[in-house]
Amino acid sequence: MNQNSCLPNCFIAKLGFAFLIFLNSLSADVQGVEGKIKEVILYRNQAMIVREIKSNLKKGSNEVVVTNLPSGIIQNSLFAESKSGEVRATRIKTQELDEDPQSGIRELDEKLEQVGIEISRLNKLLVINGSKMSYLQKQEEFVTTTEKLELSRGVLNAGTLKEITLFNFEQKKELALEEHNLTQEIKKLQNEKNVLQRKRNQLIQTSKRSYDASIFLEKEEDGESVIRLYYLVNNAGWTPTYNFYAKSGEKTIRIEFNARIQQLSGENWENVALTLSNATPAVSAVSPVLSPFRITLSDGGVGLTNQDDFRVSSKQIAQKRSHAYKKQMGSKSREESDESNWEMNIAANDYQNLELIAKDEDLNLLKTEGQQENSSPGANFPLSGTVSLPSKNDQQLIKVEKLEVPAEFYLVSTPLLTNYVFREAEIQNNALENFLEGSVSCYLDNRFVGKGEIPNVSRGQTFLMGFGIDSKIRTKRVLYDKNEKFLGGNKEISFAVRILLENFSDKEITVRVLDRIPVEDEKEKFRLTLDLNGNQISKDELYNQYERPKGILRWDVNLLPETSSSKSKVLEYNYKLEFDKNLSITLPGANKTEQMKNEFKEIQKMRYKK
Repeated sequence: MNQNSCLPNCFIAKLGFAFLIFLNSLSADVQGVEGKIKEVILYRNQAMIVREIKSNLKKGSNEVVVTNLPSGIIQNSLFAESKSGEVRATRIKTQELDEDPQSGIRELDEKLEQVGIEISRLNKLLVINGSKMSYLQKQEEFVTTTEKLELSRGVLNAGTLKEITLFNFEQKKELALEEHNLTQEIKKLQNEKNVLQRKRNQLIQTSKRSYDASIFLEKEEDGESVIRLYYLVNNAGWTPTYNFYAKSGEKTIRIEFNARIQQLSGENWENVALTLSNATPAVSAVSPVLSPFRITLSDGGVGLTNQDDFRVSSKQIAQKRSHAYKKQMGSKSREESDESNWEMNIAANDYQNLELIAKDEDLNLLKTEGQQENSSPGANFPLSGTVSLPSKNDQQLIKVEKLEVPAEFYLVSTPLLTNYVFREAEIQNNALENFLEGSVSCYLDNRFVGKGEIPNVSRGQTFLMGFGIDSKIRTKRVLYDKNEKFLGGNKEISFAVRILLENFSDKEITVRVLDRIPVEDEKEKFRLTLDLNGNQISKDELYNQYERPKGILRWDVNLLPETSSSKSKVLEYNYKLEFDKNLSITLPGANKTEQMKNEFKEIQKMRYKK
């Protein structure tokens, strides 16, 4: 059957259905009632409201008009149900009570659009600025390499080198100033955008417009009917916050889980059953489908020439995949879902192509970009009893849970970075199905010691939380000896490092001491020999898996009480570097710096959640 021939029939059917509802409304018994808000499911940026309407209705067709719906209502979210009869239809009615605010809203929307366009333009200029800076960095590396080569040949042109160097620095200076100005301009425009958005929200809130819901109910007998009306509202949401309370010598931590609530929906919630949810009400429930991955072989294929190009490509692909995923999860139709799903597969094709052409040195970049997104779990937290939350600008704080969880306290020292020693606790989640990502205020012995953040943590997982500085413990790192000698065509440099630990307290304390030795991916270029002088490295499995191969050293040291000055605990170790005597040790270029940054992030992620 021709699809086009169905269109008139479909239109007539819909028109007939609408006409039946219209006739039904004429003959129905119409009753107006406000009802009572009984339940609220508060999502991160929206809320699902459940109103309960009780009314004596007659047998047959009835229309119940629910009045005073809020201005923040999402009109296509309206839904009703009843055990007292069959709900035939539900629709929203809008009535202008005074002047139309839409002209003012349109004017603000136009200004918001212009500001958004300008912010986008400036952000693109920032990207170009970054590309220029990257090019200058490559130029600097090229000049440095060329300088060494020409110097070794005795053909160095000092004048040209000076001109290029001064030009490079001048360009970097101009780019730095340009980046500063662009950043300040974006910040100013962002503030302007926030002001316009607040004005728009206020205009919507003060709109002289009423919203009512018409519910058409078919009853088989006379009597009281109970109807539940559901709808979503904007301008409402919540954020998890935590207070962590610890006491010296104890092996547990008391946690207060709070919700910081914003409620500007346009209606007050009086004595409602409140459930906090981390789910997204508009999210698609359809899982993405994986397409086949076909490749071809061609003569003279050219891959990415350097690691900078590889890094840029991998980041762009990761962003493309993330964007497509968000589109897929927010799709409202099968067509939208299929289109965004295909975009995800295109990004996946590009990513797998990088896997096929990657060199050994590119693998760390792929590991970083290939990590799974840290999505938040869809957890629900029903509160006991009822709460009242008026619609107002001020944020409102509500207690969700009080918990006590096991914790292992220890001290950590990194004397290469600081002489101070920090308290930390490894905390196991054995109380909640999920801890949600949020800010933390930390207290030790009823004293505030600092702020922190908690990641998303499932039941059974362990996470890390800091509890400030322990001023009774001090550490110091010293390079106390260094020697160089030549072994044929090689140079050998030996280093002797000493770490001093002082305990001014009257208790024995365990400290995790961290230091590091150099590492090099191209191991054929140099040889490293480590002598720990009998100081055994930590046997922690995660440390040995993630940190030890990257040159991080860790000792778990017991400090006796009141051991300072001449009684200080001493850790000593030695290491030797042997390499071609014609080479010299330098700090890494941009590629290696980016690699080290990625490794740093990987270690941080591993440490803060296990």
